Amino acid sequence: MLTVVRFRWLWLLILLMAFGFQVDRNLTRSPTFRYHTWRITILFLFLAIVIACMPPLGTYIGVREARTDMYSDTTTLPRVLKIVSTDAQQEECSHSLWLLMDSSEIVYFEALDKADKDVLPQTKIRARSSVASIETIR
Repeated sequence: MLTVVRFRWLWLLILLMAFGFQVDRNLTRSPTFRYHTWRITILFLFLAIVIACMPPLGTYIGVREARTDMYSDTTTLPRVLKIVSTDAQQEECSHSLWLLMDSSEIVYFEALDKADKDVLPQTKIRARSSVASIETIR
C-alpha cells in the first residue's frame, strides 16, 4: 500500500483509466458524436494500453524499492534488535532488517552500508516455531 501512495505514476495510470471511462460516458450521451460504433473499441484499446503499462511500471518500482531497502540508512523496513528463541537464547541483530514473516518462517537480512555497491545482503531464514519473540524498531 505504501508503494502505491508514494509513487505517483501508479496513481496516474489509475486516473487515466477513470478519465477514459468518463470520456466514454460523455461520448455516449453526446448527440453530435458520430463514431458510436468505434467508441467501445477505442475505449478498450486505450484501457489495454494503460493496463499493459502497469506490470513494467510495477516491476521498476519494486526493483527501486528493493534497492532502497537493502541499505541501512535508506530502508523503510523495521530493524531487528533482538531475537529470542524458544530455548531462551538471545541473538543480538543490531544491523538486521526484517523482511518477511509468514505462518512458517521469519526472513531477515543484514543491512548493507553505502560502500557495499555490488553486494547482495545475506538473508537469514528461521522457522517461526523456533522464535519466541522479536524485538524491532522502526
